[in-house]
Amino acid sequence: MEQVKQDIQNALEFIEGKDSKKIFGKYNSPFIFGTENQSGVNRVIDYQDKDVFTVASSADQYLGAVYYGASKIDIFDINRFTYYIANLKIVAIMNLSYEEFLGFFIPSYKKDNFKAFWNLRTLKKLIPSLPSDVAYFWENIMFKLSRKNSGTQEPDYGNFVIKDSKHVYPQNIKRGMPFYESEEEYYKLQAILKRRRLPQFYEADILALKDVIKSKYDILYLSNIIECLVCEEIMKYGSFMPSYGTEDRVEESFIFKICEQVLPLLKTEGIILLDYRPNRSKAESTDLLFNNDYFEATEIPAKFPPYAKEDQVTENDTDLVLTYNPQKVGNILNLIK
Repeated sequence: MEQVKQDIQNALEFIEGKDSKKIFGKYNSPFIFGTENQSGVNRVIDYQDKDVFTVASSADQYLGAVYYGASKIDIFDINRFTYYIANLKIVAIMNLSYEEFLGFFIPSYKKDNFKAFWNLRTLKKLIPSLPSDVAYFWENIMFKLSRKNSGTQEPDYGNFVIKDSKHVYPQNIKRGMPFYESEEEYYKLQAILKRRRLPQFYEADILALKDVIKSKYDILYLSNIIECLVCEEIMKYGSFMPSYGTEDRVEESFIFKICEQVLPLLKTEGIILLDYRPNRSKAESTDLLFNNDYFEATEIPAKFPPYAKEDQVTENDTDLVLTYNPQKVGNILNLIK
Protein backbone atom coordinates (compact mmCIF):
# COMPACT_ATOMS: atom_id res chain seq x y z
CA MET A 1 0.00 0.00 0.00
CA GLU A 2 2.96 2.35 0.55
CA GLN A 3 3.79 2.11 -3.15
CA VAL A 4 0.20 3.02 -4.08
CA LYS A 5 0.27 6.03 -1.77
CA GLN A 6 3.49 7.18 -3.39
CA ASP A 7 1.92 6.74 -6.83
CA ILE A 8 -1.13 8.77 -5.74
CA GLN A 9 1.08 11.56 -4.42
CA ASN A 10 2.97 11.74 -7.69
CA ALA A 11 -0.25 11.71 -9.69
CA LEU A 12 -1.65 14.55 -7.58
CA GLU A 13 1.50 16.56 -8.28
CA PHE A 14 0.99 16.01 -12.01
CA ILE A 15 -2.61 17.16 -11.64
CA GLU A 16 -1.27 20.36 -10.09
CA GLY A 17 1.07 20.93 -13.02
CA LYS A 18 4.25 18.98 -12.36
CA ASP A 19 5.88 17.58 -15.47
CA SER A 20 8.69 15.11 -16.00
CA LYS A 21 11.69 16.41 -17.90
CA LYS A 22 12.46 12.94 -19.23
CA ILE A 23 10.68 11.06 -22.01
CA PHE A 24 10.87 7.86 -19.97
CA GLY A 25 10.71 7.62 -16.21
CA LYS A 26 8.91 6.07 -13.28
CA TYR A 27 6.35 8.86 -13.48
CA ASN A 28 5.40 10.55 -16.76
CA SER A 29 2.21 12.00 -18.20
CA PRO A 30 0.38 8.92 -19.49
CA PHE A 31 -1.43 8.45 -22.77
CA ILE A 32 -5.05 7.43 -22.31
CA PHE A 33 -5.34 6.28 -25.93
CA GLY A 34 -2.77 4.85 -28.28
CA THR A 35 -1.10 6.41 -31.30
CA GLU A 36 -0.91 3.25 -33.41
CA ASN A 37 -3.24 1.66 -35.95
CA GLN A 38 -3.90 -1.78 -34.46
CA SER A 39 -5.82 -2.97 -37.50
CA GLY A 40 -2.78 -2.23 -39.66
CA VAL A 41 -0.34 -3.68 -37.12
CA ASN A 42 -2.24 -6.98 -37.04
CA ARG A 43 -1.79 -7.33 -40.80
CA VAL A 44 1.98 -7.16 -40.26
CA ILE A 45 2.55 -9.33 -37.18
CA ASP A 46 -0.68 -11.44 -37.01
CA TYR A 47 -1.68 -11.75 -33.35
CA GLN A 48 -3.80 -14.91 -33.80
CA ASP A 49 -2.88 -17.61 -31.24
CA LYS A 50 0.41 -15.87 -30.38
CA ASP A 51 2.00 -15.23 -26.99
CA VAL A 52 2.63 -11.49 -26.82
CA PHE A 53 4.73 -9.20 -24.67
CA THR A 54 3.76 -5.57 -25.23
CA VAL A 55 3.99 -2.11 -23.75
CA ALA A 56 1.29 -1.20 -21.24
CA SER A 57 0.98 2.47 -22.24
CA SER A 58 -2.74 3.23 -22.72
CA ALA A 59 -3.61 -0.51 -22.94
CA ASP A 60 -4.56 -0.10 -26.61
CA GLN A 61 -1.74 -2.41 -27.73
CA TYR A 62 -2.99 -5.01 -25.24
CA LEU A 63 -6.59 -4.57 -26.41
CA GLY A 64 -5.52 -4.92 -30.05
CA ALA A 65 -3.76 -8.19 -29.26
CA VAL A 66 -6.83 -9.48 -27.40
CA TYR A 67 -9.23 -8.43 -30.14
CA TYR A 68 -7.17 -10.08 -32.87
CA GLY A 69 -6.89 -13.40 -31.08
CA ALA A 70 -3.61 -13.50 -29.16
CA SER A 71 -3.23 -16.19 -26.50
CA LYS A 72 -1.10 -15.13 -23.53
CA ILE A 73 -0.46 -11.37 -23.28
CA ASP A 74 1.80 -9.73 -20.69
CA ILE A 75 2.44 -5.99 -20.46
CA PHE A 76 5.35 -3.87 -19.27
CA ASP A 77 6.22 -0.22 -18.78
CA ILE A 78 8.70 1.96 -16.93
CA ASN A 79 5.91 4.44 -16.12
CA ARG A 80 3.89 3.32 -13.09
CA PHE A 81 0.87 5.42 -14.10
CA THR A 82 0.32 3.04 -17.04
CA TYR A 83 -0.48 0.20 -14.64
CA TYR A 84 -3.49 2.13 -13.34
CA ILE A 85 -4.55 3.44 -16.77
CA ALA A 86 -4.41 -0.02 -18.36
CA ASN A 87 -6.39 -1.77 -15.63
CA LEU A 88 -9.00 0.98 -15.49
CA LYS A 89 -9.56 0.91 -19.24
CA ILE A 90 -9.76 -2.89 -19.47
CA VAL A 91 -12.21 -3.12 -16.59
CA ALA A 92 -14.25 -0.21 -17.99
CA ILE A 93 -14.69 -2.01 -21.31
CA MET A 94 -15.65 -5.19 -19.46
CA ASN A 95 -18.40 -3.45 -17.49
CA LEU A 96 -19.69 -0.37 -19.32
CA SER A 97 -21.92 0.08 -22.33
CA TYR A 98 -20.35 1.46 -25.49
CA GLU A 99 -21.64 4.99 -24.91
CA GLU A 100 -20.75 4.90 -21.22
CA PHE A 101 -17.21 3.87 -22.00
CA LEU A 102 -16.66 6.58 -24.62
CA GLY A 103 -17.98 9.25 -22.25
CA PHE A 104 -15.93 7.92 -19.34
CA PHE A 105 -12.63 7.71 -21.21
CA ILE A 106 -12.66 10.47 -23.86
CA PRO A 107 -12.31 13.95 -22.30
CA SER A 108 -13.84 15.69 -25.34
CA TYR A 109 -16.49 13.07 -26.16
CA LYS A 110 -19.36 15.25 -24.94
CA LYS A 111 -18.25 18.86 -24.92
CA ASP A 112 -21.44 19.98 -23.17
CA ASN A 113 -20.97 17.39 -20.41
CA PHE A 114 -17.27 16.85 -19.70
CA LYS A 115 -18.15 15.59 -16.22
CA ALA A 116 -18.80 12.15 -17.70
CA PHE A 117 -15.01 11.78 -18.01
CA TRP A 118 -13.45 9.86 -15.12
CA ASN A 119 -16.36 10.57 -12.79
CA LEU A 120 -16.83 8.93 -9.40
CA ARG A 121 -20.35 7.70 -10.15
CA THR A 122 -19.14 5.54 -13.03
CA LEU A 123 -16.05 4.48 -11.09
CA LYS A 124 -18.30 2.97 -8.41
CA LYS A 125 -19.63 0.53 -11.03
CA LEU A 126 -16.08 -0.62 -11.70
CA ILE A 127 -14.74 -0.92 -8.14
CA PRO A 128 -15.83 -4.57 -7.62
CA SER A 129 -13.89 -5.65 -10.74
CA LEU A 130 -10.73 -3.60 -10.13
CA PRO A 131 -7.70 -4.86 -8.20
CA SER A 132 -7.79 -3.26 -4.75
CA ASP A 133 -4.70 -1.11 -5.32
CA VAL A 134 -6.05 0.17 -8.63
CA ALA A 135 -9.44 0.96 -7.05
CA TYR A 136 -7.77 2.85 -4.19
CA PHE A 137 -5.63 4.85 -6.63
CA TRP A 138 -8.57 5.94 -8.79
CA GLU A 139 -10.86 6.77 -5.88
CA ASN A 140 -8.27 9.28 -4.73
CA ILE A 141 -7.45 10.66 -8.17
CA MET A 142 -11.03 11.05 -9.38
CA PHE A 143 -12.10 12.64 -6.11
CA LYS A 144 -9.30 15.21 -6.51
CA LEU A 145 -10.28 15.89 -10.12
CA SER A 146 -13.96 16.25 -9.24
CA ARG A 147 -13.11 18.79 -6.53
CA LYS A 148 -10.72 20.67 -8.81
CA ASN A 149 -13.25 20.96 -11.64
CA SER A 150 -16.38 21.54 -9.57
CA GLY A 151 -18.32 24.50 -10.92
CA THR A 152 -15.98 25.15 -13.84
CA GLN A 153 -16.90 25.18 -17.51
CA GLU A 154 -13.37 24.35 -18.64
CA PRO A 155 -11.99 21.17 -17.05
CA ASP A 156 -8.36 21.11 -15.96
CA TYR A 157 -6.42 17.89 -15.44
CA GLY A 158 -3.00 19.48 -15.11
CA ASN A 159 -0.31 17.38 -16.77
CA PHE A 160 -1.91 14.09 -15.80
CA VAL A 161 -4.28 14.13 -18.79
CA ILE A 162 -3.68 16.04 -22.00
CA LYS A 163 -7.27 16.79 -22.98
CA ASP A 164 -6.74 18.86 -26.15
CA SER A 165 -4.20 16.73 -27.99
CA LYS A 166 -5.02 15.06 -31.32
CA HIS A 167 -4.51 11.77 -29.46
CA VAL A 168 -7.87 12.22 -27.71
CA TYR A 169 -9.99 13.52 -30.59
CA PRO A 170 -12.84 10.97 -30.92
CA GLN A 171 -12.37 10.57 -34.68
CA ASN A 172 -8.65 9.89 -34.22
CA ILE A 173 -9.18 7.46 -31.35
CA LYS A 174 -11.52 5.39 -33.51
CA ARG A 175 -9.34 5.33 -36.62
CA GLY A 176 -7.68 1.95 -37.05
CA MET A 177 -9.41 0.61 -33.91
CA PRO A 178 -12.55 -1.40 -34.83
CA PHE A 179 -13.62 -1.87 -31.20
CA TYR A 180 -13.74 1.91 -30.67
CA GLU A 181 -15.24 2.70 -34.05
CA SER A 182 -18.06 0.12 -33.99
CA GLU A 183 -20.48 -0.58 -31.16
CA GLU A 184 -20.85 -4.16 -32.38
CA GLU A 185 -17.08 -4.74 -32.33
CA TYR A 186 -16.84 -3.11 -28.90
CA TYR A 187 -19.20 -5.72 -27.48
CA LYS A 188 -17.21 -8.49 -29.18
CA LEU A 189 -14.09 -7.23 -27.40
CA GLN A 190 -16.04 -6.93 -24.15
CA ALA A 191 -17.10 -10.57 -24.36
CA ILE A 192 -13.51 -11.72 -25.00
CA LEU A 193 -12.17 -9.66 -22.08
CA LYS A 194 -14.72 -11.15 -19.71
CA ARG A 195 -13.25 -14.58 -20.42
CA ARG A 196 -9.71 -13.46 -19.58
CA ARG A 197 -7.84 -12.47 -16.46
CA LEU A 198 -6.35 -9.02 -16.21
CA PRO A 199 -2.85 -8.98 -17.72
CA GLN A 200 0.35 -9.47 -15.75
CA PHE A 201 2.08 -6.09 -15.48
CA TYR A 202 5.85 -5.75 -15.19
CA GLU A 203 7.35 -2.45 -14.11
CA ALA A 204 10.53 -2.55 -16.16
CA ASP A 205 13.00 -0.44 -18.11
CA ILE A 206 13.52 -1.83 -21.61
CA LEU A 207 17.27 -1.42 -21.12
CA ALA A 208 17.15 -3.86 -18.18
CA LEU A 209 14.39 -6.16 -19.37
CA LYS A 210 16.09 -9.55 -19.49
CA ASP A 211 16.75 -9.43 -15.74
CA VAL A 212 13.03 -9.05 -15.04
CA ILE A 213 11.28 -11.21 -17.65
CA LYS A 214 11.93 -14.94 -17.80
CA SER A 215 9.16 -16.04 -20.20
CA LYS A 216 9.46 -16.32 -23.98
CA TYR A 217 7.02 -14.90 -26.52
CA ASP A 218 6.07 -15.14 -30.19
CA ILE A 219 5.70 -11.36 -30.49
CA LEU A 220 7.61 -8.62 -28.70
CA TYR A 221 5.80 -5.32 -29.27
CA LEU A 222 8.11 -2.41 -28.42
CA SER A 223 6.03 0.42 -29.92
CA ASN A 224 8.13 3.56 -30.55
CA ILE A 225 10.41 3.24 -27.52
CA ILE A 226 13.59 3.24 -29.59
CA GLU A 227 12.54 6.46 -31.35
CA CYS A 228 11.97 8.15 -27.99
CA LEU A 229 15.30 6.97 -26.60
CA VAL A 230 17.11 8.23 -29.69
CA CYS A 231 15.34 11.60 -29.53
CA GLU A 232 16.10 11.96 -25.83
CA GLU A 233 19.78 11.22 -26.43
CA ILE A 234 20.07 13.58 -29.41
CA MET A 235 18.39 16.39 -27.48
CA LYS A 236 21.36 16.35 -25.12
CA TYR A 237 23.34 17.92 -27.95
CA GLY A 238 20.93 20.85 -28.14
CA SER A 239 20.64 22.56 -31.51
CA PHE A 240 24.26 21.75 -32.42
CA MET A 241 24.94 18.35 -33.88
CA PRO A 242 28.60 17.50 -33.19
CA SER A 243 29.23 15.76 -36.51
CA TYR A 244 27.48 14.25 -39.52
CA GLY A 245 25.94 10.85 -38.81
CA THR A 246 25.23 11.43 -35.11
CA GLU A 247 21.65 10.20 -35.48
CA ASP A 248 22.77 6.94 -37.10
CA ARG A 249 25.37 6.33 -34.41
CA VAL A 250 22.83 6.93 -31.65
CA GLU A 251 20.33 4.64 -33.38
CA GLU A 252 22.99 1.95 -33.78
CA SER A 253 23.84 2.13 -30.09
CA PHE A 254 20.23 1.70 -29.01
CA ILE A 255 19.55 -1.03 -31.57
CA PHE A 256 22.23 -3.19 -29.97
CA LYS A 257 21.29 -2.25 -26.39
CA ILE A 258 17.64 -3.11 -26.95
CA CYS A 259 18.30 -6.29 -28.91
CA GLU A 260 20.61 -7.54 -26.15
CA GLN A 261 17.69 -7.19 -23.74
CA VAL A 262 14.81 -8.54 -25.82
CA LEU A 263 16.26 -11.35 -27.93
CA PRO A 264 16.45 -13.69 -24.89
CA LEU A 265 12.66 -13.23 -24.55
CA LEU A 266 11.88 -14.25 -28.13
CA LYS A 267 10.82 -17.73 -29.22
CA THR A 268 12.75 -19.33 -32.08
CA GLU A 269 10.20 -18.38 -34.74
CA GLY A 270 9.25 -15.10 -33.04
CA ILE A 271 9.10 -11.56 -34.39
CA ILE A 272 9.86 -8.19 -32.82
CA LEU A 273 7.88 -5.04 -33.59
CA LEU A 274 10.92 -2.85 -33.09
CA ASP A 275 9.48 0.54 -34.00
CA TYR A 276 6.34 2.37 -35.07
CA ARG A 277 6.88 5.63 -36.98
CA PRO A 278 3.79 7.79 -37.62
CA ASN A 279 2.91 9.69 -40.80
CA ARG A 280 6.02 8.74 -42.72
CA SER A 281 6.80 6.69 -45.84
CA LYS A 282 9.69 4.33 -46.44
CA ALA A 283 11.11 6.76 -49.00
CA GLU A 284 11.29 9.52 -46.40
CA SER A 285 12.93 7.37 -43.73
CA THR A 286 16.58 7.42 -44.69
CA ASP A 287 18.11 6.82 -41.26
CA LEU A 288 19.92 3.64 -40.21
CA LEU A 289 16.96 2.21 -38.31
CA PHE A 290 14.98 1.89 -41.54
CA ASN A 291 17.91 1.13 -43.81
CA ASN A 292 19.81 -2.02 -42.89
CA ASP A 293 19.82 -5.72 -43.74
CA TYR A 294 18.01 -6.89 -40.61
CA PHE A 295 14.79 -4.92 -40.23
CA GLU A 296 11.77 -4.77 -42.52
CA ALA A 297 9.61 -1.65 -42.83
CA THR A 298 5.95 -1.97 -43.84
CA GLU A 299 3.66 0.93 -44.68
CA ILE A 300 0.16 0.82 -43.18
CA PRO A 301 -2.68 3.40 -43.14
CA ALA A 302 -1.86 6.22 -40.74
CA LYS A 303 -3.48 6.34 -37.31
CA PHE A 304 -3.77 10.13 -37.50
CA PRO A 305 -4.69 12.13 -40.63
CA PRO A 306 -1.77 14.03 -42.14
CA TYR A 307 -1.17 17.44 -40.64
CA ALA A 308 -1.80 20.31 -43.03
CA LYS A 309 -0.37 23.81 -42.60
CA GLU A 310 -1.52 26.69 -44.79
CA ASP A 311 -3.11 24.23 -47.21
CA GLN A 312 0.17 22.33 -47.55
CA VAL A 313 0.18 18.72 -46.36
CA THR A 314 3.37 18.21 -44.35
CA GLU A 315 2.88 14.57 -43.39
CA ASN A 316 2.01 11.29 -45.09
CA ASP A 317 -1.15 9.24 -44.69
CA THR A 318 0.98 6.17 -43.93
CA ASP A 319 2.66 4.91 -40.77
CA LEU A 320 5.67 2.61 -40.72
CA VAL A 321 5.84 -0.66 -38.80
CA LEU A 322 9.42 -1.88 -38.36
CA THR A 323 9.84 -5.59 -37.64
CA TYR A 324 12.76 -7.89 -36.98
CA ASN A 325 12.63 -11.66 -37.54
CA PRO A 326 15.99 -13.10 -36.36
CA GLN A 327 15.19 -16.60 -37.66
CA LYS A 328 14.74 -15.16 -41.15
CA VAL A 329 17.66 -12.71 -41.38
CA GLY A 330 20.06 -13.69 -38.60
CA ASN A 331 21.08 -12.48 -35.16
CA ILE A 332 22.14 -8.85 -35.34
CA LEU A 333 24.17 -9.22 -32.16
CA ASN A 334 26.68 -11.33 -34.09
CA LEU A 335 27.92 -8.06 -35.58
CA ILE A 336 29.43 -7.01 -32.27
CA LYS A 337 30.98 -10.34 -31.30
